[in-house]
Amino acid sequence: MGALISTETPFIENFLGVFKAFSKMGLGSMENLRKALPVVSINGLGHHIGHDVMLELDKMTSVRAYKLRPSGKACDVIACDTSVIKLAEGPFGYLAALRGSVVRRKKSGGIESWIIGPLIFFVSFDDNLPLLSFMSELVDGQPLSEDFETIHRSISSLLEKWLQRSLASTFSDSILLFDGSLTAGPADNSLQLIRETLNEAERNGNVVLAFSKSTHLSYLGTRITSLVPDMDPPCVIDVSDAVCSSPKIHKLGRILVSHLSRTFFPYRLDVSGKEIGDVLQIIGNLLSSDALIYGYPETLLLAHNYCTFNKLDVLALQKLLKQEFNIDAFNIGDVRSSLFNPLDGH
Repeated sequence: MGALISTETPFIENFLGVFKAFSKMGLGSMENLRKALPVVSINGLGHHIGHDVMLELDKMTSVRAYKLRPSGKACDVIACDTSVIKLAEGPFGYLAALRGSVVRRKKSGGIESWIIGPLIFFVSFDDNLPLLSFMSELVDGQPLSEDFETIHRSISSLLEKWLQRSLASTFSDSILLFDGSLTAGPADNSLQLIRETLNEAERNGNVVLAFSKSTHLSYLGTRITSLVPDMDPPCVIDVSDAVCSSPKIHKLGRILVSHLSRTFFPYRLDVSGKEIGDVLQIIGNLLSSDALIYGYPETLLLAHNYCTFNKLDVLALQKLLKQEFNIDAFNIGDVRSSLFNPLDGH
């Protein structure tokens, strides 16, 4: 599944600078940890899932459903995703591990995959100026959240945005699959970065489809993924013109509810095309180019799986912490479990 990577590959050349920057950032933060040597404890596994913004539909008259058909035109499909976990915590801060992945399904057949990381970094209770300065430089000085508890998520989101931008500039005439939405405005969704990525994608003949596994977008308190058209899948419901405008939230693509498989789940789907006819053609190309597992593109599913941390990854990272930084990681008792077990059984 994976491809042997040469530094001469144009795809890798575009990424090397970013990789080195993230690695330097991580190693620099770990030097601070080397001096402090806190006792740390390993938490449960997990990864950050980007959040959606709270938006409402203001009218239903403009909502329309459209039947889809495979176009017969196969394209390269490229997807990327990132994952971050809190690896360990101690009295001085916490350790986090970050990993990204890119998967390419060629129209000629075959799949290539690239895994970036894991990259380990230390978030301090006292001084995170180097981390914040690093992120600020990559986003041209835009203000970033200084919340101690969410710095690792901001770094993960930043790596994902850079991966997306690199895909847009490296590949051409392809379908690019992103996790999340094309709505900009939240703290982890920079308008400038997304707009630059979409402009770069358009210049290279690429189209962008962003799938959201969950959404806050709703009508009268009911999420849009509950909308069911009176037609068999594959089909979509276009809600773009019904979305309430907001001075702080920017829609950078058409917003749809996708029902791409007879089996299970609908998703929010944002497409970079402007006109509904173009959007239907783009999705038709996707139907002819990728496998739809439960209505979700298999290429994006693989990218998600390749970047997600498992228990074996955590064991390997624990070993690394011991060898390189002389840190023993161990589980400490949980206050809730100690107080309430076996009373509540959790």
